[in-house]
Amino acid sequence: MLDDLSVQLILGALVLLAVLHIIEALLKPSKGPRAAASGPAAADYGTKWPAYGGGGLPHEATPSTDTGSWFELAEGVFKLRSATYLKDKVKQPAAPPVFDVVSITLIDCDESMVDVCRRLLPLRGWLAARPKESFFVTNRAVPIGGGMCRNVVTVAKRREPPVFNDAAFDRAWSRFKEADAKYRDLHLKYLPQLAKAPRAVESVITMLGGQRPVIMGKGYLAQQHSTGANYVEVDTDIQTSLVAKKIAGQFIGYCAALTIDEAFIIEAKREDELPERLLYQVQFRHVDTEKAARPLRAEDYVGADGKPRPLKAAANGGLTPPPPGFAHCKEGGFVRIKE
Repeated sequence: MLDDLSVQLILGALVLLAVLHIIEALLKPSKGPRAAASGPAAADYGTKWPAYGGGGLPHEATPSTDTGSWFELAEGVFKLRSATYLKDKVKQPAAPPVFDVVSITLIDCDESMVDVCRRLLPLRGWLAARPKESFFVTNRAVPIGGGMCRNVVTVAKRREPPVFNDAAFDRAWSRFKEADAKYRDLHLKYLPQLAKAPRAVESVITMLGGQRPVIMGKGYLAQQHSTGANYVEVDTDIQTSLVAKKIAGQFIGYCAALTIDEAFIIEAKREDELPERLLYQVQFRHVDTEKAARPLRAEDYVGADGKPRPLKAAANGGLTPPPPGFAHCKEGGFVRIKE
């Protein structure tokens, strides 16, 4: 007999696959061969973090290129638990987040990257140069086929008093940082929602009950946590769920047609942690992940022991191998192979 979690995953898979088929039908050209998509701009590994390899998502209200962009969300987009939630279950529009997103960087690698604040050398150097600031860093490793992962690294910087001062959040945050991985897994909540999508997609989601927050570490996906002198990091591996792996591998190619809001919070389960506060929130605007991502260079990522970590594929000048259907540009990026 299937347990509740298995049923939820299966139902979620059916829902999302149905949505993907709708998107595919809406975006599919009606006649003629499919045009070859351009690859990313020439890679430039002389650029500093966060523009890794000359890539990264631009911070723009209106995307100036077909790569897309990220931008801040207005207050009140999400609803969180109020100060009286444990008594009356009332939620309220979210106050401004504790952390402001400062960069979103996409890196293609032959594995799910973890402990990126220490092992990804350009990021480690960037954080070390800012010892008096505090950061919350997330990485989502999304499979893109051929044994490859697209790692989405989001770095957010904490607001400091008098801009930010919240005793309830400070208690929740202190407990989170000092706790073990199990506690963190059960308290970190992810809030996603489609802000803009084809109408047919929105109708299907509404019909099926709408979008809901999820604690991904509660039996859904494997997460790894790490803490440094000035950062807290959470890495989520989409590959650890066969259902999520199947869905994410298909979904990531449709992001350019969507506007997606997302946020992270620490779920408050004690009265002295209420009201809840956003860790960070961000909006992805028509992101073409293929154009935003850059392949990892072997010398930029060390092993868990701190020593150089050879990539599984030693060819391509030390870069990760291209995903199926792509080839390396001579400049260092990926380009789709014409059909």
